[in-house]
Amino acid sequence: MTRELEPDRNETTPLLSYRDRGDGERRWSIARRRSSAFLSFLSEPDDKDGDEFQEYHRKRAIYLMVFISTVYNIGVGIYNSFAVELIQTLACAEYYHVSSPSAPDATFPTLPTAGDPLEICSVPWVDKRTSQMATYSDTLTSISGCIVSLVLAKQILPRFSRRAVFIASILVSLVNCSLLAMLPTHYSFDSTVPSGSTVHPTVAMHLYIALCFVGGLFGAFQTALLLLGQVMMLDVCKEDEKTAAFAKIFASITLGMAIASVVIRLVLPAFHLNFSILHHTGPFSPFWVCVGVWLIALALATLFLPETKPLASRHGRSRRGSDASTATDASVSHIQTASPSTTQPSASRSLARRVMADLQETLGLFGYLVPYKPEAGAKRDYKLPLMMCALVFCDTITLIWSNLVVFCSTHLHFGPPEVTTLLGLLGATKGLYSLFALPWIVKIVHRAVKRRMRDEMVAASIEELPSEVRIAKREQSVIFTDQIVAMASLSCDCLGFIAMGVAASHLSVSGIYGTVFFLLLGAGALPSIQALNVDLFLAQDRPAEDPVAARDAFVGFLNLLQIALYTFCPLINNAIYTWSVDHNLPALVFLWTATLSFTSLFFVSTASLFAK
Repeated sequence: MTRELEPDRNETTPLLSYRDRGDGERRWSIARRRSSAFLSFLSEPDDKDGDEFQEYHRKRAIYLMVFISTVYNIGVGIYNSFAVELIQTLACAEYYHVSSPSAPDATFPTLPTAGDPLEICSVPWVDKRTSQMATYSDTLTSISGCIVSLVLAKQILPRFSRRAVFIASILVSLVNCSLLAMLPTHYSFDSTVPSGSTVHPTVAMHLYIALCFVGGLFGAFQTALLLLGQVMMLDVCKEDEKTAAFAKIFASITLGMAIASVVIRLVLPAFHLNFSILHHTGPFSPFWVCVGVWLIALALATLFLPETKPLASRHGRSRRGSDASTATDASVSHIQTASPSTTQPSASRSLARRVMADLQETLGLFGYLVPYKPEAGAKRDYKLPLMMCALVFCDTITLIWSNLVVFCSTHLHFGPPEVTTLLGLLGATKGLYSLFALPWIVKIVHRAVKRRMRDEMVAASIEELPSEVRIAKREQSVIFTDQIVAMASLSCDCLGFIAMGVAASHLSVSGIYGTVFFLLLGAGALPSIQALNVDLFLAQDRPAEDPVAARDAFVGFLNLLQIALYTFCPLINNAIYTWSVDHNLPALVFLWTATLSFTSLFFVSTASLFAK
């Protein structure tokens, strides 16, 4: 039987055709061609110059960044789970080194046999020392994170490839965690077996703090990759997809933490990897597991991650008018054609002036907190500072993570498996919702907003609009969409923490798990507020030589505010929780978190009153 040759098919060929075979028979045939409606981003289009090919690469870049960020955050979750254990190990060893009179001349006396390691570290001095050093570590890491956010956004991103900086950040985290894994912290339980470490535990503690600070200065762990992910997402997303873009980065964090909890609970025990108090298993510690995970992320980024940095758009379209654009073009032309002066200053003075100029320009980012005045005599724009206040007060489950763990452990008698299950459930559900459901919700809301605005223009008999007005209307529809999503998400976030407080006051385990639903719907609060800040910043249309670099610097400043939020809010929450436990009101910290969510909702609602 000979197979009949089919005619050539292309995108214009009808799906169903009726043709003559040449032997007197006529039959219907179905064209076999690729449909672009089903997972088109998985198959590369044939047309290399069409819009479908560009859309394919855009979606491919988005999902690659989400996948690589998720893999990276798996390592971050494993590291965070054992960092406190390492500090407690060093604090216990330090206590027994100071208090043991058996061998005062020894380099490091062997710890006495005391049974359960948890009982060994029940000494109040050890708990206080652990809390103190953990606070120092977090504070120094946050300070270095704030510094690297400013430098990265203002100095590095405009000058280097995004892909190169992304790969370098993973490499820095990998090297830093490798050094942490090699810290000499192997101490013995048995008095007849000498400890494997000959380094004083206080020295090891200071080495750990120094590694955390230096690593933070180079963007290790949760600083550089978060900012890079946000900037690279903004490079490839459409103007009405900013909330979805930030939500995908948020999803990669929560999903990574959830998968890390599964790895800690199932994978590490299967390989007999243990890192209990006073027992660091050397080269088999989970820190080396973090190194292995980040090696996978490094390989994926090196092989597959595309470059997303757009070209500097110095002649981009502006809604300001010809005078402003002409002045900007003239200044750029002057910069490009200016000849060197005949009297050159010394190299050291030139370098010093350049450093001072860069420093002033970087510190000038704090001017975003001041209401913007576009020109003399114009009204100040208060929307952006209000939205930054909303970002500062926007609270998420990460800010009371430790309080929730302590409450479930002490009041509900949760063990490590139950705590891991609860946190993994929270992280997985919020991550999946942010990755799949939230972008779909934003798209539906945006369509409804555009339809309503179009109906209003038709009712006002507006037929044709200038291009500047159309751009402003499009920006306005995006802003309204993000405001609606932010207000709805913050309402669910507030209700979720109120429900958690009520469940905590009744010591209800099912009630604690039931709050997952409200917190799931509140997962869009932080991404929508971040997107709304970027929307309002772009709508201000500030004069800039490179709008992309200006946007990156603004996103870096938002990242700085977020790091400050993650630094100081847990300290406040811990103080409130300690007071509430002393006065038998353990649910107060959850109601406090609900108050912060309501405060953020107030600022978003207030900013909407200033919308044009």
